[in-house]
Amino acid sequence: MVNPIIPHFAQYCWTKYVYPVLKASANFDFFTEDLNSMPWPVASAQHDKIASDRLAYLKDTKGSIRLGHEKAKSGGKKKPVKGEAAPALEKCIVFVAKEYPEFQKKCLQVLQGFEFDENNMIKGDHVTAIRETFPDKKVAGIAMKFVSFQLDIAKTAGKEAALRLEASFDEKECIEQNKAFLFENMPSIKEVIVMINTSDEAQAVENSQNARESAAPSKPAIHFC
Repeated sequence: MVNPIIPHFAQYCWTKYVYPVLKASANFDFFTEDLNSMPWPVASAQHDKIASDRLAYLKDTKGSIRLGHEKAKSGGKKKPVKGEAAPALEKCIVFVAKEYPEFQKKCLQVLQGFEFDENNMIKGDHVTAIRETFPDKKVAGIAMKFVSFQLDIAKTAGKEAALRLEASFDEKECIEQNKAFLFENMPSIKEVIVMINTSDEAQAVENSQNARESAAPSKPAIHFC
């Protein structure tokens, strides 16, 4: 949009920051290096819900990768020893989940039975429904934390996005195809591996249990080593 006003600066930003990422992505093959030869953006004839989901997923995953990297560099909960060098982090493993753990699936199935208003607020006594589903108070408490989190998502993303039991696209493939975008400006990362969190390959990764168990559909977990 700024190209007609400041074309030289726009071309510089495009060439240095935008085009290299798009060129390396498997999903974008219609861009040219010369910004002036690019046509004006044209809205597609129909909204592509899956493409929209993928874009939001990539943006969230990119943020999670950077937060995870900063946390891993600082040692996480383990306080670094004074004078000790920061760990060399050259490998990133992204755990993706095809389905929720069983108790979380039950939570979502319970919530799917309720109506939501125009502001995406749940209608009815869902708390009682969850407690009846999980008689054990401790388990019910854990379930309610998950339910509250999903209902917060519903407020901004809608009921369908918050309560779906699986992603609307192949998350593993999506990450594999967009590594250049997800890990741009992270030259220290030499290797990126994407795994299904329940696979034998994933379970063989040392010190990865917390990451594997925290992965959920549309919410990959990041593990640096």
